[in-house]
Amino acid sequence: MGDFASNPESLIPLFKLDRVLKQDQAGRRSILLGEISSQPALLILERAPFPSSKPYLSHLPSTLQALKNLGANDVYFWYLATSTPYSTTNSEPAEEFADLKINLIYPCTEQHIKKYSKQAVRMVVETPEIYRTRVKPYMLAKRDQGRLNWVYNIIDGKTEVEDVIFRTPRGRDGDEGFLLLPDLNWDRKTVESLHLLGLVERRDIWSLRDLRKRHVPWLRLMRERLVAATVEMYAAKGVERDMLKLRWKEIKRAAWRK
Repeated sequence: MGDFASNPESLIPLFKLDRVLKQDQAGRRSILLGEISSQPALLILERAPFPSSKPYLSHLPSTLQALKNLGANDVYFWYLATSTPYSTTNSEPAEEFADLKINLIYPCTEQHIKKYSKQAVRMVVETPEIYRTRVKPYMLAKRDQGRLNWVYNIIDGKTEVEDVIFRTPRGRDGDEGFLLLPDLNWDRKTVESLHLLGLVERRDIWSLRDLRKRHVPWLRLMRERLVAATVEMYAAKGVERDMLKLRWKEIKRAAWRK
């Protein structure tokens, strides 16, 4: 160790990989086991934040390599890309080395700009009165402006059809139809950050406040089928039932902020 005290940077190039112990933090950190000079060593790789330099960020989009489109819906596009040089002599597909998941909103609106701008976050207690007089009218207004078009495109089979993992036959089950597909924020390959989106065909449930006791059997059926479909789809990648977490996402609210 004393030989490297004056030049610690020289240690990293000497690392020889034995195996990958694990990936965590949604694939942003890899822990490698190997050796340096015949001595065991752990190398922990973690992605640093993007530089804030405007010249760097201005230049970045034009330098991306192996850019692959994962899908598109309305004004939303998502991609995988490689930000570092990729050797064409490597036998593995270029997308295997993608280190960036990119979302593009084009053309974007003032609402999008506000959503993605730095802003303070506050906790608000929503009472039934506030929901009735403020929240629901706001949601209805945004729907009329087309803010849910991307959701309806999926439900109506106009976009992302090839991405659907499971759906009940469209229109067969009336208000109880539903479907499952990858969320646009998932890179489609990092199982540790698996993120799927379930959508229902009915358009009368806007939030948890609209659910009633009569909906319980339908919700239980939907949960069972979505979990089963996920396990069947990703079993080869080691996904099992007790590894999954389901979360009710008030899509009608979240949609305005997309």
